[in-house]
Amino acid sequence: MPAEDGGEKNSNRNKHHWPRRKSKKPAVPGLAAFVHAYRDEQAANRKQEATEDQSSRSLEKWTLGFVVLTTIGIFIQAAILHNSDDAIQRTAAAAINSANTARDGLVKAQRPFIYEKSIWYRAFIKDDKKAWRAIMEWENSGLTPTKTAFFELSCASIPFGRGIVVDPYALKKMPGTNIIRVSAILAPKQAKFGGQCEFFGDELLKAQRGESTQYLIGQVNYTDIFDVRHLTRFCEFIYHIGGDVAGYGNIEVSSNSCVRHNCADEECAKEDAEPNLPPEKLSPPKP
Repeated sequence: MPAEDGGEKNSNRNKHHWPRRKSKKPAVPGLAAFVHAYRDEQAANRKQEATEDQSSRSLEKWTLGFVVLTTIGIFIQAAILHNSDDAIQRTAAAAINSANTARDGLVKAQRPFIYEKSIWYRAFIKDDKKAWRAIMEWENSGLTPTKTAFFELSCASIPFGRGIVVDPYALKKMPGTNIIRVSAILAPKQAKFGGQCEFFGDELLKAQRGESTQYLIGQVNYTDIFDVRHLTRFCEFIYHIGGDVAGYGNIEVSSNSCVRHNCADEECAKEDAEPNLPPEKLSPPKP
């Protein structure tokens, strides 16, 4: 049946057919694989860089922490050493002070001390003339000997009676005042004569009559076995003489201390700072 055949042909001819999609092959072989591998490598590099950066930051933090802790430790150690050094210095200073105190105590306890013990008045003959002499006796009352000691003795007479007192330091500088100087070494508890004053004519007789005031002024410079220098001064004035002065017989002499020039060591240094005693500090000698 032709009609039917024609219709079947037409139906087949009018049926729509979709074009088939053919897979495209890459233009350059292996490019896709290269790109993919490059991307993977870049991703891996970024990941590694991120890891390394994180590790670097962690290392920096640990390093900073270590530096901070080390610095703190150094300061702590320095403080400990400083305190320890201060403690050592304080201990050393205390030991030195203790040693100095012990030495000072030993020096003061064992040192020699020289002072005037007595004055002997004796008649004697000089150039066929009778005269009087006052002999100074010094004593070391300490427990150790002295090195060479240097003694001085001077006698000055004031021809104004007993109502006038002058500064002993000024008397030593008065024209005509004779200063006798001798030297000696004194053992512990030993006494020696050192220096003398001589009175001719009626000098001592005027003092007995109250027509003048007789002064005896002495001093001794010496060094102890500890190499410490010392100074002792004394001054006395005669206020009464009993006995036969004119006949050069036995006499008794009474003396009193001067207004100053009776000192030792530091006390003498204070008096040296005031070489001339003000007149208002002077007073008549009183027996």
